[in-house]
Amino acid sequence: MVQRTSSQKTGTKGEQLVSYWLESSDWVVRKMHPDFGIDLEAELDRPLVSGKLVRVQVRTSDTLKWSGDQLRTKVNTSLLRYASECRVPVILMRVGLRPQEAYWVWLQDYVARNRLNPAETGHSFTTIRIHRRDGFNPTDERLRSIAMGTSPAHVALGLADVCVAAASSENWPLVESTIDLLGEIQAPYLPRSREVIQPLVELAIGGEPEAKTAKEMLRKIARVDAGAFTPEDLFRLIVPEPGYYTHSGVDLLATIHDAAPDVFAQMNLRQLERASPLLEYAIEILRANPTERSLSIIAFGNLIGRKIGIPRFVQNGVDFWDVKHDGRFSELLEWAQYLPSLAPANRAIERNPSSSDLYLRRGLVHRIRNEVKEAMSDFAEAIQLDRRNAYAYMQRGMLHLETKNRSRALADLCKAIELNNREAEFYMARAEIYAQTRQGTKALADGKQALALSKRGDQRKEAKDLLSELVARFEDSETEE
Repeated sequence: MVQRTSSQKTGTKGEQLVSYWLESSDWVVRKMHPDFGIDLEAELDRPLVSGKLVRVQVRTSDTLKWSGDQLRTKVNTSLLRYASECRVPVILMRVGLRPQEAYWVWLQDYVARNRLNPAETGHSFTTIRIHRRDGFNPTDERLRSIAMGTSPAHVALGLADVCVAAASSENWPLVESTIDLLGEIQAPYLPRSREVIQPLVELAIGGEPEAKTAKEMLRKIARVDAGAFTPEDLFRLIVPEPGYYTHSGVDLLATIHDAAPDVFAQMNLRQLERASPLLEYAIEILRANPTERSLSIIAFGNLIGRKIGIPRFVQNGVDFWDVKHDGRFSELLEWAQYLPSLAPANRAIERNPSSSDLYLRRGLVHRIRNEVKEAMSDFAEAIQLDRRNAYAYMQRGMLHLETKNRSRALADLCKAIELNNREAEFYMARAEIYAQTRQGTKALADGKQALALSKRGDQRKEAKDLLSELVARFEDSETEE
C-alpha cells in the first residue's frame, strides 16, 4: 500500500480549507486534475451559477514565514507561462495551517505588473512576493471583480490582447488606437508590451513608410509603460548604425525620463553613452535633472520658447568636443548650466592636447558656470597654443570685463578684432567697454560696425538695441575721456 507523504497531507488540508472558505460564501468549488499545478476551479454563484471563474493553485505550509510584510513563494515558471496564456484568472493561494490563514495573488496581473516574461526566461522557478495586505477573504470584492472581469487590470489585459493580436497581423492603426485607449483609462501598466515593442522597433528602424508612425507609437507606449523598454531597444532605435544616431530615438529616451524618472534612473545606458560624446551629454543632463519635465526637447529639436537651450550645432548632430567643429560658442550659454561634469571635455583634451579650440570651448563652459580661475586658465592656454585664435582673445576679454579689469578687457578685444574684423559680436563687446569708460565716439563707431556686420535676426536685433542705447547716451555729447 502506497503511503502518502506529509507534504501531500499538508497540501490536501490546504485545498480543503480554501474550498470550505469559498463555498461558505458565494462560490462553487470544483477539484481540478493537477495539470500545471491548478488545484481548484471556483465559480461565482450569486444569485445563480454565472460562468464567472477563477482557477486556484494552493500552496500550503504548516506555518507561513514572512520577510517583513512579504511572503516569498517559489513557483514553477511553467505555471506563470500557463497563466500568461490562460484567459481565466489564475490565483496563487498561500495557506498556513497554524494559524489557519491564507494570502493570495492574481498571477496574470503579477506577471504584467512586474514585467515578467516567463516564455523567455531560462529559469525553472520564479519567486513570487505576496504582500501581507492581500489576506484571503471569500467575500473580498477584489476577488469577485477579478472573476467577473471588471477590475481596471482586467480592462488593461483585454486591451493588451487586442494590441498584441493587431501587432501580429501588422494592423498598426488598431495598435495605435489600443495604446491610446490604454493611456485614456490610465491603465496601471501595458500588459504584454514587449510583444508590441519588438515589432515596432523593427518597423521604426526598417525605413518603411510606417516608420514615423511606429516611432510615435513607441513614444505613446513609453508614456504608459516606460519600464517595458530595455537598454537594447533604446540602443537599436538611437544608434541604428555605428557613427549615426536618430533624433527620434533620443526623443524616446527623454520621453521615458519624463514619464518615469525612477525607471530612467535605473536603466543601464553605458552602451549608449559610449556610442557618442553627444549622447553621453544628453544622458548626463537627463540624469542630473530628474524632476525637470521640459527635457523631452533634449532630442535636439523644437527648442524655441522652452527653458532648456541646446546649441544649434548640437541640434545638427555635431559634437561640441570634435576638434573639427567651428561653430558659434555663444549658443552654448543656456545649455552648459545643465551639464553635470566636464569629463567628456577633459577626455577630448587628453586626446588632443595641442588643440587651442578645445581649451577655448572648455573655458567657455567654465565661464558660464562662474568658474573664473579655470576659465581664465583655459583661455590663456588656448592663446598660448594659437596666437591667432581671435575667439580666445574675445572670450578672455569678456571675462576680464566681468571681473572689472577694463584695460585688459580692451586689450584682448582689440587683439580679437585685429585678427578677425568680420565678427559683429567682437565689436559689440568692445563697444560696451568703450561705453563703460565713456569713450562715446569709439563706442558709437563700434556699435554701427556691429550692426553692419550682423546677419542673423537675433544678433541684428541685439546690435540695433545696443546702438540705440549708445546713440541715446553719447550722440551730440561733448563728454569723452
